[in-house]
Amino acid sequence: MRRASAAVDLAASGELDPATSVLLAEAAHAVLDDDADSRRLVESVPGLGEEGGARPRRLLGGMAPSRALAESDLSATLRSAFESPEDVADLRADPAGDELLANLAAAWYRAQLARRFHNEAVAQAQRVRHKWWVRLTRLAGHAPMPVTVDLDDTWPPGLGRPVELASGAS
Repeated sequence: MRRASAAVDLAASGELDPATSVLLAEAAHAVLDDDADSRRLVESVPGLGEEGGARPRRLLGGMAPSRALAESDLSATLRSAFESPEDVADLRADPAGDELLANLAAAWYRAQLARRFHNEAVAQAQRVRHKWWVRLTRLAGHAPMPVTVDLDDTWPPGLGRPVELASGAS
């Protein structure tokens, strides 16, 4: 959500050329719209948002396929927009553009970390749930097997490395 919101802010800022702004806004709104649809689904199903209510596997089992596709499309659009280090340097020359890029980079880095942590936790849970004694004693109960989130969140080469951004060097 934060990465898509930062992309919308950047697209609406007037710092990018009009074609890139439109493509970026469309890709970011696809992510935000899919998230809003998921929230409406949770609110519309009786007992879904309540404590102990039934939840569909799609919501517990990771990201919906449409959301993963929208996130991957946003990554591809952002990479194509920031593939040139010269264009990024021009944006960073303006204080407003630099702030927008910093917000986008921070949100993108957080999203990458969150996906990595989630996937590592899922892998550990899957390893434990496959042990014979866990299956024998049914320690997992009826909970669905957690699944990893697979999406394209590769960092754009022109934007700089996340480590450089965190240390303040650009």
